[in-house]
Amino acid sequence: MAEVIGDALPLAGAAVLQVRVDYAFTLVLERDDDAYEVRIEQGFEFVGSGGAVHALDPEADPVGLGPALGCARTVVVTARAFSDGRLEMVFGDGSVIRVPVSDDYEGWTLTGPGGLLVVAGPGRRLTGWTPR
Repeated sequence: MAEVIGDALPLAGAAVLQVRVDYAFTLVLERDDDAYEVRIEQGFEFVGSGGAVHALDPEADPVGLGPALGCARTVVVTARAFSDGRLEMVFGDGSVIRVPVSDDYEGWTLTGPGGLLVVAGPGRRLTGWTPR
């Protein structure tokens, strides 16, 4: 059964254990022995802990994603999914990831324990499936 998830995602306090780079940028997180993944499949903004702003694109040269690797070994302070499909994650070191709306395809997804799935779909649509 599909339902829209509220704006607060269940990631506060989750540690970033891995950062994966392919044609997407994926954060592998863990909190209380529960595993989560946030996969970003479009251009996004990374604000480093020092305040430098970087426009990044996982489909471009992967070397360009270097600044966002700073998320590794940090902890999520807040993670918000907006009803139009935007995502904002704030980390313990002060860095921030902001993913804009995608009108053409799925911009990002969150997977988690018990079948948790949140998808920022095309056309400003945020859909989620929560564990039963």
